Amino acid sequence: KMEEDALILAHEYSKYMKVDGSNYVKLLEEGINETLQNLEEYTRILDVMKSDSSVNVNAVLVKKTELLAVFEKVRKLEIIVGMVKRNVDEIENLVINAETDLKVTTEGKLRSFLKNVIFKKKTDSSTNASVSRRNEIFFVQPNIFSTSELFSGDST
Repeated sequence: KMEEDALILAHEYSKYMKVDGSNYVKLLEEGINETLQNLEEYTRILDVMKSDSSVNVNAVLVKKTELLAVFEKVRKLEIIVGMVKRNVDEIENLVINAETDLKVTTEGKLRSFLKNVIFKKKTDSSTNASVSRRNEIFFVQPNIFSTSELFSGDST
């Protein structure tokens, strides 16, 4: 009889302690569904980024080869500028030496002519020596750079 009373008592108390967990389960299911939706959206974003980045990587690789060609042309132009500068310096030195040897100035022909007429000196042996020296001066052409030497293999 005691067992029956205990069962009845337990049944009566269970009515007071009845717990409705459906609200908690519903909240938990909503949280799980929201998390799954966020994960699906994140996965879609990652897929879009992956496809875009692969397209961009291919475009960057194409541009890389184009840039390497441009860099090579710039390097060759720097070489040309250096060679032209050396050629100009060499020719400038030759012009200065020639002007010194021939006693010619860069003042201009008219001014030089007028200077000779106005301040005409008597002809002496030093003038005759400079005239004969002018006849002995020879011009040796320097080796001048040709761009075809550098771009012989290029099509542009």
